[in-house]
Amino acid sequence: MMGYHSMSYNFESGHLEAFRLVIELGAVTRAAERLGISQPAVTNAIQRLERRVGFPLFEHAKGRSRPTPEGIRFYEATRSALSGLARLADLAEEIQHNRAGALHLISHPLGATAILPPVIAAFRLAHPDVHVRLQTANSPRLNEMALAQAFDIGLAEPPLDRRFLNMSRHRLSSVCALPPGHPLAQKSVITPRDLSGHPLIVPAQDRPFHHSLRRLFDEAESEWTVAAEVDMSATEGELVLRGLGAAIFDPITASLFESRGLAVRPFAPALFYEFLIFQPQRPASQVAAAFLATLEESLRTYEEAGDG
Repeated sequence: MMGYHSMSYNFESGHLEAFRLVIELGAVTRAAERLGISQPAVTNAIQRLERRVGFPLFEHAKGRSRPTPEGIRFYEATRSALSGLARLADLAEEIQHNRAGALHLISHPLGATAILPPVIAAFRLAHPDVHVRLQTANSPRLNEMALAQAFDIGLAEPPLDRRFLNMSRHRLSSVCALPPGHPLAQKSVITPRDLSGHPLIVPAQDRPFHHSLRRLFDEAESEWTVAAEVDMSATEGELVLRGLGAAIFDPITASLFESRGLAVRPFAPALFYEFLIFQPQRPASQVAAAFLATLEESLRTYEEAGDG
């Protein structure tokens, strides 16, 4: 009787593959041809596997080998295990090349409507297998979601609870958007004094930007005439487009409406729109790191233009 003995089942995939092919092809010689190795090498792999499992996988009679009942049972499990390993190898390659995975983004309204859509579109072209989920929330809810850590990348207006987050601050030079045919469109730069008495579309009072803008008008002793107060910059753009008034907002939102006829001019003195990009304090996935690089590259044009 063969000297089988129990030991830890640390199988080598090459031995399992050789065994699977011998079963499926019906001969050691065919398995050797498929693997591109010698027949003795396949035989040796089978023998080592038998010593590992502790029971014979084949019985030999009249110069022929056929699987034992135990060998047939073990073959079924081997085929399943090798299939799983193949899937793992494919997944590892996909992850390595950022071709698979999921990305969970959370954002304040401006990020969700203006900043992130072109970035998501560009990222998906390069990584078509990545599933992207974007949730939009106001600042209090974003603080709750940030503390829960159940996301990959977030955008928010300050202030934001910094606990357990990696964070970077970004700022964009605000611009003035004017309705088509507005008389101030002839000017190269728009100031609060230029806008004195003109109807304005302004952000809601719960946003810091509202108070920064109002302060500039007060300092310039300009008349603050509010035609509408809204929560989202995209809504401001739509109302300006319909001739309700002028608006001061970020250059990314302005770029969405400029092609539709809005006159966009620099605004002075400089008024910066600030927002935060934040991540949980854990190692970022390769997918998240790739998306963050795409996002920062997209912002660079606006930030450099603002610095100038």
